[in-house]
Amino acid sequence: MRVLFVADRLTYDGRSDYALNLARGLKEARIDLQFALTGGELRGQLDALKVENYLIKHNFFSFRKLVRFLREFTPEVVHVTSEQALDPARRIARALRRGYLLTVHDLLDAEAMRLQESEVQGVIVANEDLRETLVNRIHVPKEKIRLIARGVDLVAFDIAAPRFEHRLPVIGCVGRFAAGKSHEHFLRAARMVIDAGREALFLIAAHGSEERQLRRAIRDLKLRETVTIAAPQAEARKLYAAMDIVVLPAEKATSSKTALEAMASRRPVIASVAGDLLHLVRAEENALAVEPGDAEGLARAITRLLSEPEFARELRERGRAFVTQKYPLARMIEHTIALYEEVVRGEFPRR
Repeated sequence: MRVLFVADRLTYDGRSDYALNLARGLKEARIDLQFALTGGELRGQLDALKVENYLIKHNFFSFRKLVRFLREFTPEVVHVTSEQALDPARRIARALRRGYLLTVHDLLDAEAMRLQESEVQGVIVANEDLRETLVNRIHVPKEKIRLIARGVDLVAFDIAAPRFEHRLPVIGCVGRFAAGKSHEHFLRAARMVIDAGREALFLIAAHGSEERQLRRAIRDLKLRETVTIAAPQAEARKLYAAMDIVVLPAEKATSSKTALEAMASRRPVIASVAGDLLHLVRAEENALAVEPGDAEGLARAITRLLSEPEFARELRERGRAFVTQKYPLARMIEHTIALYEEVVRGEFPRR
């Protein structure tokens, strides 16, 4: 089977992680894979995987050259790995005279999409909220939608449980600086935890356009000695290894990537339940849940985990077991390959 991925920039985010994990899985399954992408810091990982990849450029001659290479490859499946890649993907698919599969990652992005139904062979989503949004608001036929839950590399994120008996605990927050991520709620919670007399360090591992605003908030809250902003890492496991508790403070639609990785890493999770996390977080079982926008609730949850180490241990072990049972990466890859096979046989979508 020959598969073409069309992607946006490969960078430190969930969409890129999804594309790269799938690429590794397809290579292991001996599926012939090529990539067309717009760039990104992690493009070199494709070279390490020995995946042929081409940079999408928008001038006429470069694009015509790209299409010539892809026609020689003659992909049987074109998979657009994120909504951000839709515009170049449409041009490529039209030039190849093929339809495409599209993975939709986020409710907010889904609501902004304009899909050409005749071109889209199918849409992959990770949860029921996305499926309902696509059917009810974007009017995608339900028979064209396939739900494939996200998966986590259980080996890569098999990290020793944290021990902070003889050092200050590190409370971490991972994700892009963007509207809806609510890092300011995390900072206000940090201020409350410190004001309550708890000693801890706080780490934000993120990048994006709102970093300057967050640094100003750190200064205004007098948190410069206790809060660190770290650059994202190509190996996310290094971030989780540096954290003792992981907080997800988003107040709008969000994906499950960080929560699943943190649970797999045996880090207790505190999450504002929104978006994908509504289906993932089981309060008091695999994580602590707070209402979106509730900084006081975040502070109480952090204090509880610091004060109750035995409960924190139980939470992290139950989180690891939950991900192991329901969200292994191998299952996501297996189900995606099965969908490709249905597309090649002409069995998807069923009419």
